[in-house]
Parts: sequence; C-alpha cells; structure tokens
Amino acid sequence: MWRQEALARARRGDLCPACLGLAWVRAGNFALGHPRFGTLEPCPVCTKGRLPEYLRQASGLSGWMVDARFGGYLQTDARRAQYQAAQRIAERGHGWLTLWGAYGQSKTFLLSAIVNHAIEHKRPAVYVTASRLLDHLRDAYKPGGLGFSEAFHHWADCQVLAIDEADAYHDTSWAQDKYRQLLDHRYNLAVSGESITLFACNPEPGGDGWPEALDWLHDRMRHFEIVQTQGGSLRPILREER
Repeated sequence: MWRQEALARARRGDLCPACLGLAWVRAGNFALGHPRFGTLEPCPVCTKGRLPEYLRQASGLSGWMVDARFGGYLQTDARRAQYQAAQRIAERGHGWLTLWGAYGQSKTFLLSAIVNHAIEHKRPAVYVTASRLLDHLRDAYKPGGLGFSEAFHHWADCQVLAIDEADAYHDTSWAQDKYRQLLDHRYNLAVSGESITLFACNPEPGGDGWPEALDWLHDRMRHFEIVQTQGGSLRPILREER
C-alpha cells in the first residue's frame, strides 16, 4: 500500500521517482556473494542533482523536440493565440489544453515546449501519441511487463501528460474503455488543480472529421481551452535549423 501511494506521489512530482523519497537505493546489480550485494547507496537522482536528466530520459521527447522551448518559438500575429495558451497552462501548472489544426502548425512544438518547461521545474512530464500510449498499456499484460495497474497509473498520475494525435489510434472496445478510464482520471485531477493534460489533433474536436466515438472526450475538452493553431507550417524552419 505504501509503495502504491509513493509511486502515485512520484508521478505527480511530490517524491523523487528513483528512490520514492527514501534517499537511498539498492547498490548496483551485484551477484549473490558479492560484498555489496543487498547494500544501499545514496540515491544518485535526488542527492547528486541528476533529477532533470532522469526526467528528460523518461519524457518521450526525441530529436528536435528535446530542444523545443518557448523562447525558440517563431511568433507571428497568426501564431500568438496558441503560443499564449501554451504559456498560460505551463505557468498555471494544471488544467487541459487542446491544440487542433492542419499538419505542421506548431502543435507538437508547443507540446514539447510545455514538457521541457515542466522538466526544468523538476516536474515529471511525458510526451506520447495516443496509439503509443495504448500500446504501452497493452504491453503491460505481457510476461515481464509492469502489470496493468502500475502501467495505468504511470500515465494516469504523471504531472504533465502530452498526447499527440489524440484522435488517432486503433479503435477497439478495449482501447475506448481504457482511454476513457485514463482520461476521466486525469480530468478529475485537472479539475482539482493537480495535473496538466495536453492534446494535439488535426480535426476540430466535435467538428467535421472528429470521431463520433470520442464525443465523450470533446465533452471534457470543452471545459478547458481549445485553440486552433494557425500561421503556416513550421516544418521547413525546423529542417533548416537541423
């Protein structure tokens, strides 16, 4: 019971995710009979200043996304609304934000910038696509997996969760049930001021092209900010910078 509560607190950023607040961890992977087998050492994450590195490795960001920051965003009049909405939720520290619009219009950049902002403030934050998130949950059932309960709470209790392509995944009754269960949990956390959930998608939530099976998600999204991204594609600019 203690471990489950500690894991939930670690995912919210209240405890070190490596040692769960104990400040000590088991020393290495020493074999039985080795003099250090079963011994403890100071947690290298929270006692040696490695927490930002630890959080970054667990963030799900890759490539140019690792370097995405609000200060590097190419602002124009057309892009101002989405930029300001992203900054507001990052600074507020709780709620939902949905960004929708055509391909290449900075949705993933802004999700990445919010995740990086959280990590820099020592808060657990993860970027994932909806399809990959559900794959992680399915994999938890496999031999050697985390187990569904622990995998579910990894995503459900993370302080900042950014879900890209939020409407695009293999639609089955299992996927719908688990996706709804997960996001209902995060909706309640957001309402009570405990977490951030971010969504990016191409169709307007509730509009043309939005899956009818996700009307329940739109019903929750509309209680928070929904912003259409505009201003043209950023992808050529990102390619030039690389």
